[in-house]
Amino acid sequence: MFAKVSGLKVGTLTHNIGDCHIYDRHIPLIKQLLEAKPMDVTPKLIIHNDTDNFYDFKVEDFEIVGYDYNKDIKLGKIPVAE
Repeated sequence: MFAKVSGLKVGTLTHNIGDCHIYDRHIPLIKQLLEAKPMDVTPKLIIHNDTDNFYDFKVEDFEIVGYDYNKDIKLGKIPVAE
């Protein structure tokens, strides 16, 4: 999206996270994720909107093709804040 509206070529977007943490209640969920067998998937994001205005994008403008996730991991709803 950023590349499209800025006239740039698609590449790598590097984002630095300044405050990343795991709450005690998330540790069992994180262990499940770390113990899971890695999957070799390369999904593609297709944008069905030729706009050059970032704020004109809508959810229905996007399609993810080739996405597969490990269905053996049953995390359920992960609590974020209480």
